[in-house]
Amino acid sequence: MSLAVASKVTGIPAATLSRIENNRMSPTMPVVLKLMAGLRITWAGLMAPLPPQPHESQISIALPGEGEVIDVQGNTYTVPHATSRLNHQIQPVIFDICSKTVEEAGGLRGHGGAELCYVLSGVLIMHFVDRAPLELGVGASVLFNGEIPHAYVAKGRGPTRVLLFNAVDPLMQSPDEMKPLITTLRQSAVAVAPPVGFAGNFAGAP
Repeated sequence: MSLAVASKVTGIPAATLSRIENNRMSPTMPVVLKLMAGLRITWAGLMAPLPPQPHESQISIALPGEGEVIDVQGNTYTVPHATSRLNHQIQPVIFDICSKTVEEAGGLRGHGGAELCYVLSGVLIMHFVDRAPLELGVGASVLFNGEIPHAYVAKGRGPTRVLLFNAVDPLMQSPDEMKPLITTLRQSAVAVAPPVGFAGNFAGAP
């Protein structure tokens, strides 16, 4: 059944159905009742166990060199599982940090979800609002609430490479909170992309 047909029989806008279908919105009880009435679903049918999902959509493998690469403000983000449906729940990103100051990093910023940062190479200076910077070497990690304003800064001449995991709550109702990190990175790059004919790096990143 298409979204247009489902919208017609339930009276729910197709855009709302699309957000629900893609786990970007949790339906309210009135919406659930409309869906049940329009699609003729009983409470027993609604509460029945979900059928097993195909393994292809539940397993994502990225080989070395694969993934989408995005440059933002001189820093490089590699998203190895950019097309996986699982990235609405946990979003792994390899982050090559070249910023040497908080200002170069775009300032302290927060976002939804919990974040884990693991240092792969170099030395990371982790900045949080209202506390002293943390110096983290290879093998160190930090797990924190992403809503706390923070910034990643590299120490030394070369870049620092870290592995980031951003975990989001699949029950959040806000579509913006459920937006995969790669979407935010793409928007950051496009928003400040230099005009054609001008050299320069992108600015702003979560």
